[in-house]
Amino acid sequence: MYLTLAAAILLIGAASAQTKDSCIPGRHFNDEDGYFISGVAGLSTEVALDTDHGQKAPNSTWATGLTYPAGENVQCDPETDRGCRGACGVAPGCPQYYSTHTCSLLQFCNAPGNMEGQDIYQLPSQAALDACDFSGATMVGNTATSDQRRRDLKQNNRKLQAGGSSLCYEFPFEVDHELTEYFFSSMEGCSAGQKVAVQVNDFDETADACSRIGETTSRLQNCDCRLQKKPSTLGEPCRTEFSDRCFEIMQTDRPDDGCCDRGDCISTVQDFNHPDGNKQELDRRELCDDAVPGLCYNEDGLGTDTNRLGSTNCCTRTCTECGTALSARVLWNPCENLDGTVAECGRLSRYDASPFQCDFSLCGDDDTWNVAKCPFTTFAGGSCGGFCFAGDNMVTLADGTPTKMKDLKIGDDVVVDEHGNYGKIYSFGHSLPDFKPEYTEIHSKASPSLILSDDHMVFVEKDGERAAVRADNIKMGDKLVSTSSDFVVSHTSKTKKHSGAYAPFTTDGTIVVNGVLSSCYVAMEKSDKLFGLISHQSVAHLFESPHRLYCQYLSDCTQETYNADGISDWVAIPHEYASWVMKESIWTQILVIAPAVILLSFFSLLEGMIGVMIVMPRMLFSVFSLLAFRKYQSTWTTGAIAKHA
Repeated sequence: MYLTLAAAILLIGAASAQTKDSCIPGRHFNDEDGYFISGVAGLSTEVALDTDHGQKAPNSTWATGLTYPAGENVQCDPETDRGCRGACGVAPGCPQYYSTHTCSLLQFCNAPGNMEGQDIYQLPSQAALDACDFSGATMVGNTATSDQRRRDLKQNNRKLQAGGSSLCYEFPFEVDHELTEYFFSSMEGCSAGQKVAVQVNDFDETADACSRIGETTSRLQNCDCRLQKKPSTLGEPCRTEFSDRCFEIMQTDRPDDGCCDRGDCISTVQDFNHPDGNKQELDRRELCDDAVPGLCYNEDGLGTDTNRLGSTNCCTRTCTECGTALSARVLWNPCENLDGTVAECGRLSRYDASPFQCDFSLCGDDDTWNVAKCPFTTFAGGSCGGFCFAGDNMVTLADGTPTKMKDLKIGDDVVVDEHGNYGKIYSFGHSLPDFKPEYTEIHSKASPSLILSDDHMVFVEKDGERAAVRADNIKMGDKLVSTSSDFVVSHTSKTKKHSGAYAPFTTDGTIVVNGVLSSCYVAMEKSDKLFGLISHQSVAHLFESPHRLYCQYLSDCTQETYNADGISDWVAIPHEYASWVMKESIWTQILVIAPAVILLSFFSLLEGMIGVMIVMPRMLFSVFSLLAFRKYQSTWTTGAIAKHA
């Protein structure tokens, strides 16, 4: 048994090593045992290798009198060259290389008519190439004596340029090549320019990048994935990967509606109603971070991946909203490098030298990313306060109906304790449906997890007592007060997957959320008690007494208003006041809080008295009704006995 297991491990390891370190037919290239032939002089203009991709044959001529990229600096012009980027557009420019990739064979061939072999040298550095210094060079092959390494020339497959020589040497760039830059030259022709600097890119990285470009290319719109309507200068493997991916997602099986001629076709992954497009969009949303603003580009569909003509929207969309369900060709570019109110948010064209900048100071008052609103404030590193639950937490109504937090409304009666008693929601301290902040998620193996802000409080059982504790103070093993009595914390985590920020206020100051007895309030500091004496739950409930009194007896508060951060206008000022106080010295806190407590105690007392005044008549009525019933019952019983006597 052990021998068999060891053998299996060795076989798996051998297979993995082959996959990683070998060039594989079908994955890299089908011809030439998984390698692609690239010519040292670039591409021929005469003969296409295949009809699918329109790739030209390699020009492998290795001779004096031709110009090869040899690492010299060249400055490009951004005005005329859309591929000119960064430092290449300013002096001294960028070094010029022959670009190839792993799993390729760089082919050096004699010029037509030259039947004498040429030695090919690899030089150790750019400096040696510049100086034609062969003191550290290594001869790697000869065009006449090369054994062509495990293959025939296959002239009919390679289709070398007309009249090309069959005397060639091929230098291999394997998957596990050691260098990224190579320098080759002929000792006799070096001073005459017969030298080349080669930059080697990874096949998989290049292929994957070009495949992604094939998903958004404008060639999809006019069905030119095979590069036949408009010429292309793409080389391999980019050309094949780009063309194949483009053709793969082009909707070739649908009825001809003329979109190819009009230039407005969409691919399967751009079509939200297509199974592939629907899946890709839903998968994309799973990766969205809606706490980060971005550029929602091309909602109007006029842009391509190169023309920069699409609409730009920095203000009203989140990542989740900016997808193919909104518009087939729309792209979401998340922002980064925020400087004040300006951030870098992707590029409108893949040829752009610098990123597009979103200036959020231009966003309107009602826009999601207005600089005065909570989403932008949070992204900028500020704080909007917490006191909120995620919108998909569950609450139970008084009639037993489970309801999502986001569907609650003022006036709803909800369960407020573990015994099933209920109270009325009179306000929302926080209500922001489109907000997607970072939440704390409290997990238990036996119950649904609870998702809330760090400073929101839940009730913990400890030593026979219960206490309101901040979410970020909850630890593994804590037992939370719950309707099932078995919510033991297994672990806590951070999440950005849940939308909405809600803080329903009940008359009791508590609410049962996902089965857990939770506070309606936050703790302004991480200590268990204010000044070590009073629970944060008691202080918060006291501070809410004027608001609660007003909504219970003077108004139903159904027309409650909120500021730009979704905070109730009743709560915003006290919250700012409390936030300021808690940053001051202990003596300042005492001097400010003490008078406030005295004043608020009056409101709390008044609330209690009004409650008694409302309840007392009911109690008296109930007592008198009971006494009257008993008197009537006594009279009825006496009469009945006399009747039968």
